[in-house]
Amino acid sequence: MRRAGLSLGLLAFGWTPVSAQDQVFDIVARTEPGEAIFLLGSHECLGGDGVTQSVMLAPQGEGKWGGKIRLPEGTAGTYQYLKRKTEAKEFEDPKNAVLLGKPRVMREVEGGRKAQFHELAGKGKVEAPKYLDSPLKEFPGRRIRVWLPPGYETGKRKYPVVYVHDGQNVFDPGGPFGSWSADKVAEEEMRSGRVRPAILVGIDNTPDRVREYLPPPDVVPEGRPAAGEIGRADLYARYLLEVVKPYVDRTYRTLSERENTLVLGSSMGGV
Repeated sequence: MRRAGLSLGLLAFGWTPVSAQDQVFDIVARTEPGEAIFLLGSHECLGGDGVTQSVMLAPQGEGKWGGKIRLPEGTAGTYQYLKRKTEAKEFEDPKNAVLLGKPRVMREVEGGRKAQFHELAGKGKVEAPKYLDSPLKEFPGRRIRVWLPPGYETGKRKYPVVYVHDGQNVFDPGGPFGSWSADKVAEEEMRSGRVRPAILVGIDNTPDRVREYLPPPDVVPEGRPAAGEIGRADLYARYLLEVVKPYVDRTYRTLSERENTLVLGSSMGGV
């Protein structure tokens, strides 16, 4: 999950390419429990014709499925709708797909402005880890790791912020489960102009990781630490909102609005 994984994550969560437009896709289709409607297109933002990379649409009532997907200016090609089973054991099977009609031609996306490429001075920098205590009862504090984009230390501009779970694994050299190399990937993407310069914040996990990323009232499954205990993702979310984000906004030049804030994770951290 290196370059492709990070880029897809930024796009899927509404990260804005330098020149892009929201495109609306919708279809009325009958589904059974455990099934959903997906969109698959020739452009990489729509799966690149790979079934397992197709984009799941949202149910909108009365059999309608749809969603807005941000596509770069100049995007053209074909797309089609699929019906797929969503159980984990079948999700990665490329044969798990029922085509709904023939491929459709997508009109070229017309951007509202030209792409802007910025020459970024200097290199990105990972700050020394910082421990942030927790005022929440029975919820521990932890370390955060902040990456500042090229140009941060010599400029005055403010930046969007991407908060990333499993902070030990986000930046090189990584942690127990390797490294996403997010610092290197982000810098390359920002220099290319494909994404806006941003601050990345890795939030470390703890030995109680599964429980902290699991939303209540779900309980930790058997065979895991704290099996049978209720999830604590509500407390984790409060820790991010009441401790981590205020600290980052006080300490760094951030664009603190909701539309400039992104949360990113993988596996349980992506739930």
